[in-house]
Amino acid sequence: MLMRPKWSALLKPSLSCTTTRRLIRIRPSRLRPSQPQPEAKHISQPFTNDTTKSGGKEHIKSFQAPKEPWEYYRYHALPEEVFAVRLMELKPGTGEIHCELHNAHLGNERVSYTALSYTWGTQILQQYIWCNGKVLPVTQNLFDALKQLRNQQNSVMLWIDAICINQANDDERSHQVNLMRHIFNRAVKVVVWLGEEHAQTKRAFSFIEKIAASTAESLPDMHTFRSWSPNGLSHRGLPPFTDPQWNSILQFFQAPYFERIWVIQELVVSSDAIVRHGTSTIAWKHVAHVARLVLSSVFRRAYNTACLPDTKVSRRDPVFAKTIANIHLASLDQPSNPAMSLSELLWVSRRFKASDPKDKIVAIYGLANTSLSGKSHELSSASITLPSHPYSIPTGSLYTHVTGSLLARSADLSLLSSVEDISRRSPQFLALPSWVPDYSVWHGVMSFGFPFRNRTFRACGPYTSPSVHWSPSFPQTLRLQCAPVDEVTEIFPGCYDTRTEVSQILLSWLSALEDRLDAGSISIDGFWRTILGDRVGRLSPATRRHGANMAAFLSLISESSERDVPARRHWEPLLEILPKGTRLETAKRHFENTVEGFASRRRMFVTRGGRLGLGPRSVLVGDRVLVARGGRVPLLVRRGVEGWRLVGEGFVEGVMWGEAVGGKSESETGARAGVGEGEGNGELREWFEIR
Repeated sequence: MLMRPKWSALLKPSLSCTTTRRLIRIRPSRLRPSQPQPEAKHISQPFTNDTTKSGGKEHIKSFQAPKEPWEYYRYHALPEEVFAVRLMELKPGTGEIHCELHNAHLGNERVSYTALSYTWGTQILQQYIWCNGKVLPVTQNLFDALKQLRNQQNSVMLWIDAICINQANDDERSHQVNLMRHIFNRAVKVVVWLGEEHAQTKRAFSFIEKIAASTAESLPDMHTFRSWSPNGLSHRGLPPFTDPQWNSILQFFQAPYFERIWVIQELVVSSDAIVRHGTSTIAWKHVAHVARLVLSSVFRRAYNTACLPDTKVSRRDPVFAKTIANIHLASLDQPSNPAMSLSELLWVSRRFKASDPKDKIVAIYGLANTSLSGKSHELSSASITLPSHPYSIPTGSLYTHVTGSLLARSADLSLLSSVEDISRRSPQFLALPSWVPDYSVWHGVMSFGFPFRNRTFRACGPYTSPSVHWSPSFPQTLRLQCAPVDEVTEIFPGCYDTRTEVSQILLSWLSALEDRLDAGSISIDGFWRTILGDRVGRLSPATRRHGANMAAFLSLISESSERDVPARRHWEPLLEILPKGTRLETAKRHFENTVEGFASRRRMFVTRGGRLGLGPRSVLVGDRVLVARGGRVPLLVRRGVEGWRLVGEGFVEGVMWGEAVGGKSESETGARAGVGEGEGNGELREWFEIR
């Protein structure tokens, strides 16, 4: 908080003020008779994810205009300097909110300000503030934040995107968002505004600090199930899971704020962030620490075991706060946790939300440029450049440019594994090239080729160096050097989305495969390895114990339904693998937790070569199975009118470890591992043009 005289020597007043991202029309309830209503281009619509609809149109509520004569605030251009920004001087007081905007330079060491990180909330501009003596409509959430941040005696210098960027100007907006990393890293403090305080806020903040203090010295131990047992909790002075304090922090982590794509960068690069809910505050470092713990799969399993069904947490619930905390940890670029590449960041941020789909690229790009340790990375965004004005080009062009550039420069093709099934694409992006992910939506499945940190398969065998051609001159076409290894000849009915559908679909798959199992053309081990993606957590290949868990699952189905389960003589012997004393119900629960992963939203198929496989929901008979140079998993492609189209990644038994292209099989090496370049017998020479 600084007095205005100190700032007057550093900053020049700016006759400018921000509006927001999309153009809307505001109907003020009172206007001077002599003053015409402003045109739509002067006011724009705020960033949000919860637009109110009415009759197919956005419902814009009038804000209560001042009683005295007034006019809207309008922008002047920023100086043409790379690090030129606007800062908001929030005036002291208790009545109406007044502020002034000043031009500043981030390179000036005397410039000091607080950056505000918040969610814009509703699209309705209900409130207004006085900006350089003129009216600026704002959202209710921002208005509430300004009231809390205002000092009664001194001016406060702030940077707020909805007030310091003219977002009606695409050129300025493109330039300013490129500075976001520097703006938040340069701020003396970042305030995370979660909205007005509610009854559970103080309880949640207090309990988060207690958990952080009790686990600070034993973080590695907290990733074991035993640490979250009743004895483990008691040992650290923490209450049992039935205590309402646990539910209060789980509810806290569901705050809409954590879902915003821009929040990732704002929190990751900040050196000192404070989370504020009304008047209650807590350090972000404590929130991040606890998020990594209580949003982990180990915690969820322990919590769900101890709690009533109506208080359990789903394994599929998004864990936005944990994702942000993990990205922040990776940004420190420690030897045990190196910085993430742009491809990785695009993957882990897919479930975050943005009202402008271009933000799914732009908000992440700056994070991958260099780590917070100052190191640059070969596979980071430093190896590609965004278009100079990303908000001025079509979103599809931006997605294509980034994906093509990354694939052409990367030593890995795993980005192709993030391509979602065509049924999940947004209608506005159906015309995207088939090999370009629609980053505006969540892909909806666990990937065989991601995450990068847990690389397991190597379908390319000894051919680990990709051969990729992509050019901005022909952006629709991606050329890959591949080997066609098989073709889909039969698809089994059923594709499950929820755990309640698992038993029905698995039984139908077993029934369809029973004749092949009897004939010996496929094995029961091949079946369970396929539906589990031959991976459980970080373990790959999965052990036969996981096959025994499937047998326990099927056995209990048979007992409860009093009907015979198909292929019993093939799966029942697997029960002998279970350790003595293992309860079938426990083994069944473990299987349900694992099968819910890779097989979900996928279809099982058989190839011409007799291989079992899992593919996208839209897989069809006749789709080809390709293995690309540098590809860790096989790709399913389909010939169309204009050439080959990517259907998606797949799991194909007998292909995942390079067996189809000359790599060493498990029987040859004793372990499922790839081999060195040039040691295989096969070659991948055929070029496929995918559009």
